Parts: sequence; C-alpha cells; structure tokens
Amino acid sequence: MRIFARIVELGGFTRAAESLGITKSTVSRGMQVLEDRLGVKLVHRRTRNMSVTREGAMYYERCLRIFASIEEAEHHIAMRRRWRSIGGDYSAGARGCLSLGSLYFIAIRMALIMAAFLASTAKR
Repeated sequence: MRIFARIVELGGFTRAAESLGITKSTVSRGMQVLEDRLGVKLVHRRTRNMSVTREGAMYYERCLRIFASIEEAEHHIAMRRRWRSIGGDYSAGARGCLSLGSLYFIAIRMALIMAAFLASTAKR
C-alpha cells in the first residue's frame, strides 16, 4: 500500500523508489504483487509516464484513510504513554467541554498542547 501511495503522490516508479530508499525493481515487483492480489490494474504504465486507473484512484483514497487511522492510533498510544509519564490518569481526563473546529492535523497538534497545559494545571 505504501509503495502504491508513493507512486501516486510522486507520479512515478523511479521517484517513489528514491523516496522510499528502495530499488525501482522492488517498487515494480511490489506493485505487481498488489495488483495481482487485488485482481485489477491500479496504474497504467507507459514508457515515459504513468496514470492512475479509476480503481487505483478509489484504492488510493482508501489508503489515505487507512494511513490517517494508523497515525491517529499511534498518536493516541503515544499520548497515553506521555500522559502516564507525567503522572496523569488518562482515563479520568479533564472535565468540561472542548470544541475544536479545525482540521485533523491541527487537532493532533492541539492535543499535545492541551496535554502539556493539563499537566501543568492538574490538581494534586
């Protein structure tokens, strides 16, 4: 999935290979295995360029959601570990209502700031 996503993001196999630190043949083989497993072509390969198929575009969108979900899970675990390291009871949490009307990534950064604030103002 990551190989495919990098191909789409960077527009080619060579650039994807360079960004991932692997060979172009490894990227090509990874794509072939993925397409064989899914039973569809995800990209149209041409001599000088490539384009994403309709199925590839749909798969890429799902990949992005999966990557975001993984990032969110990793962040959640990291926050729990960080919260415990400062003596907080993560399950008790803060009281009150907080409303964030922002993008996902800004919300993640805000969570770090709020954790530091809560740690400094926690009742002892």
